[in-house]
Amino acid sequence: MVVDIKRYHDLADLVLDLEVLMRESGAWECPVPTDEALQSTIPFAADSMAFNQWIRYIMVPRFKVIIEDGGVLPHSSNIADYASEANLEISQEGQRKIVHCIRMIDQLLNQRMS
Repeated sequence: MVVDIKRYHDLADLVLDLEVLMRESGAWECPVPTDEALQSTIPFAADSMAFNQWIRYIMVPRFKVIIEDGGVLPHSSNIADYASEANLEISQEGQRKIVHCIRMIDQLLNQRMS
Protein backbone atom coordinates (compact mmCIF):
# COMPACT_ATOMS: atom_id res chain seq x y z
CA MET A 1 0.00 0.00 0.00
CA VAL A 2 1.36 3.41 -1.00
CA VAL A 3 0.76 6.13 1.58
CA ASP A 4 0.26 9.61 0.17
CA ILE A 5 1.73 11.75 2.94
CA LYS A 6 0.61 14.95 1.21
CA ARG A 7 -3.01 13.80 1.44
CA TYR A 8 -2.67 13.30 5.19
CA HIS A 9 -1.05 16.73 5.57
CA ASP A 10 -3.77 18.36 3.46
CA LEU A 11 -6.47 16.62 5.50
CA ALA A 12 -4.80 17.70 8.76
CA ASP A 13 -4.78 21.31 7.52
CA LEU A 14 -8.46 21.15 6.55
CA VAL A 15 -9.52 19.56 9.85
CA LEU A 16 -7.62 22.27 11.73
CA ASP A 17 -9.24 24.93 9.52
CA LEU A 18 -12.66 23.44 10.31
CA GLU A 19 -11.99 23.54 14.04
CA VAL A 20 -10.81 27.16 13.83
CA LEU A 21 -13.88 28.20 11.80
CA MET A 22 -16.17 26.50 14.29
CA ARG A 23 -14.44 28.17 17.23
CA GLU A 24 -14.60 31.59 15.57
CA SER A 25 -18.31 31.21 14.77
CA GLY A 26 -19.28 29.83 18.18
CA ALA A 27 -20.38 26.47 16.75
CA TRP A 28 -17.59 24.68 18.65
CA GLU A 29 -19.23 25.53 21.98
CA CYS A 30 -21.77 22.77 22.45
CA PRO A 31 -22.70 20.27 25.15
CA VAL A 32 -20.80 17.01 25.44
CA PRO A 33 -23.05 14.26 24.03
CA THR A 34 -24.19 11.49 26.34
CA ASP A 35 -22.54 8.07 26.08
CA GLU A 36 -25.78 6.82 24.54
CA ALA A 37 -25.72 9.57 21.89
CA LEU A 38 -22.13 8.68 21.00
CA GLN A 39 -23.24 5.10 20.26
CA SER A 40 -25.66 6.16 17.52
CA THR A 41 -25.37 4.27 14.25
CA ILE A 42 -27.49 6.78 12.31
CA PRO A 43 -25.47 8.92 9.85
CA PHE A 44 -24.17 12.06 11.58
CA ALA A 45 -25.81 10.74 14.78
CA ALA A 46 -28.76 12.83 13.61
CA ASP A 47 -31.06 10.98 16.00
CA SER A 48 -29.12 11.91 19.11
CA MET A 49 -27.06 15.08 18.68
CA ALA A 50 -26.79 18.37 16.84
CA PHE A 51 -24.55 18.48 13.76
CA ASN A 52 -21.97 20.73 15.44
CA GLN A 53 -21.75 18.17 18.28
CA TRP A 54 -21.14 15.42 15.70
CA ILE A 55 -18.37 17.47 14.07
CA ARG A 56 -16.69 18.31 17.38
CA TYR A 57 -17.04 15.01 19.22
CA ILE A 58 -17.04 12.43 16.41
CA MET A 59 -15.76 13.70 13.04
CA VAL A 60 -12.78 15.81 14.14
CA PRO A 61 -11.47 13.31 16.74
CA ARG A 62 -11.79 10.38 14.29
CA PHE A 63 -9.94 12.24 11.56
CA LYS A 64 -7.21 13.23 14.02
CA VAL A 65 -6.68 9.58 14.99
CA ILE A 66 -6.59 8.47 11.34
CA ILE A 67 -4.07 11.22 10.52
CA GLU A 68 -1.85 10.57 13.56
CA ASP A 69 -1.86 6.79 13.05
CA GLY A 70 -1.54 6.91 9.26
CA GLY A 71 -4.80 4.97 9.17
CA VAL A 72 -6.94 4.23 6.16
CA LEU A 73 -8.70 7.32 4.85
CA PRO A 74 -12.36 7.00 3.85
CA HIS A 75 -12.70 6.15 0.16
CA SER A 76 -15.51 8.63 -0.28
CA SER A 77 -17.18 11.40 1.66
CA ASN A 78 -20.37 13.40 1.26
CA ILE A 79 -20.61 15.36 4.49
CA ALA A 80 -21.05 18.77 2.84
CA ASP A 81 -24.53 18.01 1.49
CA TYR A 82 -25.75 17.28 5.01
CA ALA A 83 -23.81 20.25 6.41
CA SER A 84 -25.49 22.62 3.96
CA GLU A 85 -28.90 21.54 5.29
CA ALA A 86 -27.94 21.52 8.98
CA ASN A 87 -28.71 24.52 11.16
CA LEU A 88 -25.64 25.35 13.21
CA GLU A 89 -27.44 28.35 14.74
CA ILE A 90 -24.63 30.70 13.72
CA SER A 91 -24.34 33.51 11.17
CA GLN A 92 -24.96 32.68 7.52
CA GLU A 93 -21.38 33.70 6.75
CA GLY A 94 -20.03 31.38 9.46
CA GLN A 95 -22.19 28.53 8.19
CA ARG A 96 -21.08 29.18 4.60
CA LYS A 97 -17.40 29.05 5.59
CA ILE A 98 -17.87 25.83 7.56
CA VAL A 99 -19.78 24.15 4.73
CA HIS A 100 -17.08 25.24 2.26
CA CYS A 101 -14.35 23.74 4.46
CA ILE A 102 -16.30 20.48 4.79
CA ARG A 103 -16.77 20.45 1.00
CA MET A 104 -12.98 20.75 0.64
CA ILE A 105 -12.57 17.74 2.97
CA ASP A 106 -15.07 15.80 0.84
CA GLN A 107 -13.20 16.70 -2.35
CA LEU A 108 -9.87 15.61 -0.87
CA LEU A 109 -11.28 12.28 0.30
CA ASN A 110 -13.07 11.67 -3.00
CA GLN A 111 -9.89 12.10 -5.06
CA ARG A 112 -8.75 8.84 -6.59
CA MET A 113 -5.22 7.73 -5.82
CA SER A 114 -3.09 7.40 -8.94
